[in-house]
Amino acid sequence: MKEMAQYNYIRFLYFNQKKSKRAIASELGIHRDTVTRAIANPEQKYRLSTDRPQPVNGDFKKRIKVMVKENNEAPKGQKLTKLRMYELLCEEGYSGTYSSFTYQCRKEEEELHIHQQEAYLKLVPISGSLQVDFGEVYSKRNGVPVKKHAFCAKLCSGKGEFVKTYPREQTEFFFDGLSSAFKFFGGIPKKIIFDNLKPAVKTVLKEQDRILQQEFLKIQSFYSFEAEFCGPGKGNEKGLVEN
Repeated sequence: MKEMAQYNYIRFLYFNQKKSKRAIASELGIHRDTVTRAIANPEQKYRLSTDRPQPVNGDFKKRIKVMVKENNEAPKGQKLTKLRMYELLCEEGYSGTYSSFTYQCRKEEEELHIHQQEAYLKLVPISGSLQVDFGEVYSKRNGVPVKKHAFCAKLCSGKGEFVKTYPREQTEFFFDGLSSAFKFFGGIPKKIIFDNLKPAVKTVLKEQDRILQQEFLKIQSFYSFEAEFCGPGKGNEKGLVEN
């Protein structure tokens, strides 16, 4: 955890605070090679490491294979995202996790020799802070209330608002919401204000200190943003997105 925190801080100082490698090495009392290794990220992509997905039920394996094949053959404008495919499968009775679903999709894509192009997001900073929330919302489908979980992000400058709904409040959906918001706004804000969301905060300590989730530290390190958290029970501290 300490190594990840240091790695995170080095990248924050370099990308966010625009300090030189020499200045960072001097400030932290470490070798410049350590700074260079932390900064270097040639692949420019982040992969969430999760627990090994549970196997998919045999009947749904066949259905997923059909969905993957049909989606690959669909015209470009009609292709579905993995999230939408997952939602449709859940409507058919699938109760597995999103991780298990995407894991099975990758296996089927390999078997069918379908190669997905990697998505890249340049580390372009944008001015201002971003307020983020992830919680329950209700909509109506055929007159029946349906519960969804909405990831909401709003720039404090008032220049835009991003909302994306998910079937659950899982870590992978939270991180997907963050990366999707960055793409929507065209860059990464220097500071992001959060509630004490479980995907980000493991434990809230005294005097506003926190133990952060390891996966959150990884994505924070990759995108190099400063994270600020509201006091416990004080979501009003980020009133823009709460409204």
